[in-house]
Amino acid sequence: MLTIDSGTGELNFTLSAEISSALFGTSFENRGLSLDEGSAYDGALEKLSVKYLRFPGGSLTEAFFDIANPDATSQQSIFGSGGVSDFVPMSDFFEYAAANKISPTLVIPTFRYFGLCCANRLMGGVPLSPDRPILRAA
Repeated sequence: MLTIDSGTGELNFTLSAEISSALFGTSFENRGLSLDEGSAYDGALEKLSVKYLRFPGGSLTEAFFDIANPDATSQQSIFGSGGVSDFVPMSDFFEYAAANKISPTLVIPTFRYFGLCCANRLMGGVPLSPDRPILRAA
């Protein structure tokens, strides 16, 4: 169970399950890299014997990944900067993972779904107010 006390901002947790090696893997830093057989990325994953791979991985998840359009070959920044990033379509990634016996993990964007005041408080270390709890999971 994980809770943030909304009065003090204190983080409390109890570990109720073993943390497995599946949690630790490699992020696919999706910048339009080729996953084609024989590509540099394919070769690196093979040499490293990667067993777990996160998609889309890294900061691109938050800034660019449009979960409503996961097979787009380019994604526009949600931060209004006008930035565009090339992307490997999600279906291509999952096909590659299956063909190479890699366990995929889908990383979903979350930052954009926090209210601005909550995000600013988290980023600035401002204590949470009692009427605005941010996280409560069990």
